[in-house]
Amino acid sequence: MGALLACLLAAAPATAAFKRAPIELGPGDGASPSAVVDSAGTAHIAWGIAEELIGYCALPRGARVCARTAQLALDAREGRPIILQRPQDGLLVVVASRDDSAADPDESVWAFTSADGASWSAPAPIGLGLSDLDAAVLTADGQAVDLLRADSDGNLFQRAPLGGPPAAAVLNLSTTPAGTTTEYDDPGDMVRLRDGRTLALLGGTGEGFSFRILGAGDPFADGSWQPWPAQRVSQESDEPRGAAGRRGAYVMYGQHILDQVYGSPPQVVRRLKKNRWGRPRGLFYEVDANTDSTALAQDGKGRLHAAIVGNADSGRRSCIAYARATKRRWFSRAVSVHQTLREAEQPGRIRLAVGRKGPGLVAWSTSSTPSVARIQWLEAAKRVTRPRNYLRRSCPPFPR
Repeated sequence: MGALLACLLAAAPATAAFKRAPIELGPGDGASPSAVVDSAGTAHIAWGIAEELIGYCALPRGARVCARTAQLALDAREGRPIILQRPQDGLLVVVASRDDSAADPDESVWAFTSADGASWSAPAPIGLGLSDLDAAVLTADGQAVDLLRADSDGNLFQRAPLGGPPAAAVLNLSTTPAGTTTEYDDPGDMVRLRDGRTLALLGGTGEGFSFRILGAGDPFADGSWQPWPAQRVSQESDEPRGAAGRRGAYVMYGQHILDQVYGSPPQVVRRLKKNRWGRPRGLFYEVDANTDSTALAQDGKGRLHAAIVGNADSGRRSCIAYARATKRRWFSRAVSVHQTLREAEQPGRIRLAVGRKGPGLVAWSTSSTPSVARIQWLEAAKRVTRPRNYLRRSCPPFPR
């Protein structure tokens, strides 16, 4: 009987302890990796290795070694590659831009495609006149990619088809009906709403950030985007992070450090309701953070996931903190999914990817030269975040 019990206990699945060491993808160019998670929980990750090389990794759910890898080549590549997945058939799309002074026009956007990540198409031009992209999302029908790029003239938009000749038209979303240009010319974000419309969040130095939504009509016509001019959401931050899905659309942005000293959270989240933004609600009360290195995502169940780079020990320790919200509960207390005392390993801008059923990862590159691209699987705490004195904020503990 005792031997049988021992065998049953040995055969019973045990809860695996959280593995604190991040997963290293390999050398990188310093820009943060991009990732998507498919319906089976497999993560597909793309990152810049060198000027002309893009790395790809397929990482099964919970794994720590890539099941498939590839290197994609694009001459004169500029900016970070962005990987997308078409929900209709699972097609993987890696979007990357070029800035080639010998070409005319010298800026262009290209796409690699793959049905399974095992074999990839040669790069095909899909857009002209843009480079160094800030955001990219597939259109509702999956036949084109909406692109956003900030420069000194404003936030520039392009809808680039995956088939046919590349798009050449570009629309500046920062203009006004009077023909002037607003100050919203900083990097923002872009998401696909549940009803298929495109939400663009436009950053602006010293102006906070604003938004516009593309409805029906010509995507290159200002009248198809409302409101016009772009409407300010907040003056608190010019680095918005968007997420959309079955639960609706949300934006997350930071609070000024002086407001944090008097009790404000490092970040707040607001929900879009009938083209109006709801009241802000705080999260990451446990984290000492004054940064734009943040990320927000929504999984297929409508749960929100958020991550932020924090610090402790008077800045000597860096961490990536993570929290999750459900339909019935606000964001959980933050936990660390990564910590480091080494300056060369401090994380840069972070990105989140979550699947239809929830499991996901955070991706980043180290600040060292050469840089290393890394990811870490996510694991959340259970208790809800609560207001906390600023002096008690730090890097939160790891998941238990």
